[in-house]
Amino acid sequence: MMKKMDGESSNRIKATEKFYTTTEAAKLVNLSTSTLFRAIRNKNIKAFSTPGGHFRITRQALEEFSKVNEIPLLDLAQDRPKVLLIDSIQSDLHYMTRLLEKGFECEVKTAVSGFEAGYLLQSFHPVLVIANADSKKGNLQDILPKIKNSPQFRHTKILLLSKNKRAHFKEQLTSHILSKPLHAATFKAKIKEIL
Repeated sequence: MMKKMDGESSNRIKATEKFYTTTEAAKLVNLSTSTLFRAIRNKNIKAFSTPGGHFRITRQALEEFSKVNEIPLLDLAQDRPKVLLIDSIQSDLHYMTRLLEKGFECEVKTAVSGFEAGYLLQSFHPVLVIANADSKKGNLQDILPKIKNSPQFRHTKILLLSKNKRAHFKEQLTSHILSKPLHAATFKAKIKEIL
């Protein structure tokens, strides 16, 4: 039996707060959607209704519900794909970061050198590496084969960006290549295909 939440918190919701649909929230607490609906109706979890009648649940409400009912909560950061960008051009890094964070809710880290990229590969464990194949600082000839050949990164995908589609090492390392300059629609379509 679900426990009721004690006390009434403020009805104000921060504009920056993350909201989950009932389906997303149910997955995070490992319950069926119908069980979560019952918890909402019985006021066991705080939720609000959109003008269209759909429920939304805040991260804080999920954490409280999980704690009160002793239900393990999946790591909320795990539902965000991790992407590592390797490029020496700062404006390109900012542009791609914005597209990935807003369009796909990715967690993004950037590297401008091979050393940085190597460090982030080990500590960040990205599911996707996007690299500028034309970059002189990236040392991609050293880094990308390590990703491709390491069992540790067997699930990591690589997307190369290049003005020159015939770069000699690209075809050996990945089947995902995009031409530069980047166009938002093409970039988003490719990311959707990969993720």
